[in-house]
Amino acid sequence: MSIVKINNLDKVEKMFLELPKKQEKMINTNSLAFMKSVRRSAKLMAPRDTGELAESIKLKPTKVKGKTKQYLLEVNARHASFQEYGFKPHLAPILGSRKLAPGFYFVKKNTPFIKPAIEKNLSRFLQNLNTGMKEVIKT
Repeated sequence: MSIVKINNLDKVEKMFLELPKKQEKMINTNSLAFMKSVRRSAKLMAPRDTGELAESIKLKPTKVKGKTKQYLLEVNARHASFQEYGFKPHLAPILGSRKLAPGFYFVKKNTPFIKPAIEKNLSRFLQNLNTGMKEVIKT
């Protein structure tokens, strides 16, 4: 007959009880860092004719689900969706440009800036989550 004796189970139990709190904190920290990186990249990638588009990119906390925070990347410039998703070529009034004299110009090219910013930062976000989970489990 063999006897198995397990010591320090209270430490193991404590670790399992603290794990969700540490995970949530790590996820919140990494999510905020990711969204700040996306905002920074989007501002750099946004067309700079007037600067209005880049300046209108804001990051706002939206809600807390449990203790997990969620963030909203908001772009308030009226031409943001046209730059991101495209449009039919058309004549557009260009008034506050740093490059062009005020007037009507034929516009046919869009320049996406949000999707490329997310794609650029996504792999780093996943690496940070992976590293963070290893640290949470280790401690």
